[in-house]
Amino acid sequence: GTTTGQQLEKSTKAIYEEMNRLQKATGKSQLQVGQYERGLSGMRQQCTMMPGPMGRVGTGFRTMTMAAKAFIATPVGIILAAFVTAGVAIKKLISTASDFEAQMDKLQAITGASATEMYHLSKSAKDLGRTTSKTAVEVGELQTELAKLGFTTTEILDATDAIIALSEATREDLARSATVAASTIRGFGLDASETQRVADVMAMSFSKSALDLGKFETAMAQIAPVAKAYDVSLERSTAMLGVLSDAGLDASTAGTSLRNIFLELSNKGLTFEQAMQKINS
Repeated sequence: GTTTGQQLEKSTKAIYEEMNRLQKATGKSQLQVGQYERGLSGMRQQCTMMPGPMGRVGTGFRTMTMAAKAFIATPVGIILAAFVTAGVAIKKLISTASDFEAQMDKLQAITGASATEMYHLSKSAKDLGRTTSKTAVEVGELQTELAKLGFTTTEILDATDAIIALSEATREDLARSATVAASTIRGFGLDASETQRVADVMAMSFSKSALDLGKFETAMAQIAPVAKAYDVSLERSTAMLGVLSDAGLDASTAGTSLRNIFLELSNKGLTFEQAMQKINS
């Protein structure tokens, strides 16, 4: 009856006032106003066809949605929308900058780098964030992973480009690529300046065999120290690992098998090269 109609009219007015408040606070776009209108259209049509107060409620809904659309079309509405868009962009920029600074603080804490060293690390991360598919924060994470493995500032700077290239070529996570490449460098006793060599071997093996970053990481953890001790190169170790992986062996089994082969040759007093000569002769 009349009481119900009055309540609905009061609710309509409250909705209208709330919508105005939200509009002024957030500057909703024309598309969003259209969504308001669609959401209310069914109720508005039903109420308009009803007599008395209920009919007036339907008219109120129509007036409300038309007023909201008209506001967005005004210069004030457009300006508000522009301010909100700019505000979102600025907030995102501030958030990104904050994340980067936090990452640099973490890197500095791990490396104990001087202000000059941190300047070069930060500059490198920002430059690579602009010129590669990775963000400055992601590059900072890469640098941090290398630092955890004991890389010096100079070694980090020497290795970063090659690891980014590896991650881009293999579509693997950057920080994890850094961890695996760095562990391989350390395992084979290589210098950080040879990171490009390591990255190239990894990328080639991933594209030419059943190996991937996860399998390589698992197997190399077992192979690298023994291969280094018995003078088996990274290239040869990776090639053998690729063959075993193509044959269907899981990474752990393949790594253990190669490790055992190297140890057996050592027990017989043979180098890997001598064993190969015996097999081929």
